[in-house]
Amino acid sequence: MTTLEDFKQQVISLLADFNCPAALLAIENFKPTTPLEQRCQEHFMGKTYLMMGAYRKAKSLLLNCEQQFGENIGITLDLAVCYYHLSEIDLWRETYQILQKKLESLHGQLSLSAEHDVRVLIGKFLEEDARIDQAFQLYENALQDYRNNKKEKDAMYFEYICQLTRLNAMFYKVDVLGPLYTELLSLNLKKFSKSLAFEIEHALMLAEVNLVGSDHAWERVQHALQDMNVQLNDKRLIFFDFIEEQLIRKKIVPQERLNFFDQALPENHEEEWLFEDEVYSLAFDHKRKRSLMEVSRMAAVLPLSSYIRLLILHLSQEKSSEHIQELKNKINLLLGSLEPQSRIYWQNRMKPFMQLQDLVLKFSSQSRTISFQNKSLDLSRKKSMVNLLTLLSQNSPLPVDDAIHSLWESSFTPEHYHRLRMTAHRLNQLLFTLTANPKVIEISADAITLNGPIALNSTDLNK
Repeated sequence: MTTLEDFKQQVISLLADFNCPAALLAIENFKPTTPLEQRCQEHFMGKTYLMMGAYRKAKSLLLNCEQQFGENIGITLDLAVCYYHLSEIDLWRETYQILQKKLESLHGQLSLSAEHDVRVLIGKFLEEDARIDQAFQLYENALQDYRNNKKEKDAMYFEYICQLTRLNAMFYKVDVLGPLYTELLSLNLKKFSKSLAFEIEHALMLAEVNLVGSDHAWERVQHALQDMNVQLNDKRLIFFDFIEEQLIRKKIVPQERLNFFDQALPENHEEEWLFEDEVYSLAFDHKRKRSLMEVSRMAAVLPLSSYIRLLILHLSQEKSSEHIQELKNKINLLLGSLEPQSRIYWQNRMKPFMQLQDLVLKFSSQSRTISFQNKSLDLSRKKSMVNLLTLLSQNSPLPVDDAIHSLWESSFTPEHYHRLRMTAHRLNQLLFTLTANPKVIEISADAITLNGPIALNSTDLNK
């Protein structure tokens, strides 16, 4: 007689190798004798249909399981995946945020492997919701917890390394990408499950686009498309991530690469590929691409990250200077809703399309306001900061002695220098909320300077 633990390990192993038919057979043959065993059986049935891409059937099975046996973090996690793939964005966001709070409250109570599974998926959901800094923190904290609990490097360790490699590649953090890439490159993929082997290939592909070149990266895409063991969703993911990176770099994608992908597709798939369909149009069929108004309507059915990525892709292909500015305005409005730490990553992805005029702080000493990319701050109760900004708008670098004399009508003293440093520090904290740059103003022993590439213009001078 098969024990519950043996049954769970068998199904988990089969699903990790994308062997859904064998998993279904194992689930159907299992004979539960307790409510716990019955819940596990029904949960695995829903999970298997989820992996097969039958999202509506999976959602129905999982909701029935939850209704019959009560809430369970694993069932809720799989329901969140269903909502995501069915473009039920409000339900998806609500569900994953509930999961995030549950994970925090259950930290240390779940098994290492169970907590790992939840962490990785919540990290990916945070990415999809454009909260890149929170995703980074989650992966880095999880990796640190792993190192505190285990000495050897197993599949869980490398799955965290995959996420960090992929994110650093997507947001062009090339300075930290090399060591991560090197660690993954040295792995023998045959030692891992097929699902993890694919994640490693996907992360390596994105790293190679940045570090090596697109032809090198394409070989990994081609290999994944030819592999009968790779799931449709994964083939779609690696192909369109590659195409997106090519478009952002303004490279022409050969038609033969699209044909290669078409051959890997089944005749029918349940999910509506809105993001991928628009990437396809931008790369291969400009006549099909949506108007800016049509793209705008997609915000209701796409995760925020996918929507911002589409806007950046349209920006990369746009020729009209008026439309370019409108796209920048829209992207900056969306980024302004994010915490500054996440905005930094998106601004890095935007960097190839930014011009000098996009990186200007507009300051008015008369109205005591400062603005940057459609966001503004009221400085009416910040007299010292207003005065310092006035001085910097007239002269940068600004000698420390001149700043102290202008601000406090005093010659240099250690006490006044300390006051100047604290004023600059508090001003940097305010400007961080506008620009996502942690140090717009630099202060040394001799001078205060604006830290490029951000410039400061006084709008009063134009009146």
